[in-house]
Amino acid sequence: MAKLAVVVGNTHVRWARWQDGQFHYFPKVQHTAWKSLLADVDPEITHILMAGVVPDLCTKISAHLTTAYPQLGLQICQLSDLPLHGCYATLGIDRALCAVGAMRLYGSPVLVIDAGTAISITAIAEGNTFWGGAIMPGLQLQLSNLAEGTAVLPHLAVPAKIGDYPPLWARDTPSSIYSGVIHGAIAGLEKYISAWRQDFPSSPIVITGGDGSFLQAFLAMPYVPDLIFEGMEVLC
Repeated sequence: MAKLAVVVGNTHVRWARWQDGQFHYFPKVQHTAWKSLLADVDPEITHILMAGVVPDLCTKISAHLTTAYPQLGLQICQLSDLPLHGCYATLGIDRALCAVGAMRLYGSPVLVIDAGTAISITAIAEGNTFWGGAIMPGLQLQLSNLAEGTAVLPHLAVPAKIGDYPPLWARDTPSSIYSGVIHGAIAGLEKYISAWRQDFPSSPIVITGGDGSFLQAFLAMPYVPDLIFEGMEVLC
């Protein structure tokens, strides 16, 4: 039996095929290209799992799947489906699934940093219990907001090469922006990591998300790019 897992993030749509106890991942696409992922669903697929944080797009995709493939079972992932305790009602399903994925890989307690469009921090204590967390703008969102909210600051992208660490005391405008955004984000994350270590000194910390590999180079922790699918596997 094969299943298709679809994840609708704030910027991209990702999918993976689950069969024989493991996921096979496919390249992510922009929101506007989501139909290319589902144009020809493998005939071996019997069920589709979907999780997302963009309600309108999730509705479009689920309506398409229900119409185009009525023979398939479609399951929308819910907090109540997951082995996670003490969550508040509006906890993002992406955060919850990443937490479950981290629990499967590392046990609990565990701290998860998801560095995507937003950077979320999700803390799981013993017994798979939600401890708390935080959300801040992601690196690209910060860079874009600076350009869009000011008259002359330039549009910049997150550096593509891991290790492009700007000087703290920058001497030109682009470097000053990178310094503020990147050093600021890392300093903020280090504060949460330090506080977590005080309560759970031996707990694993894992990072995921599109900018996770970039930040991981400076935070020295495991990077698991497909952590959300690790969480979805409990439903497969």
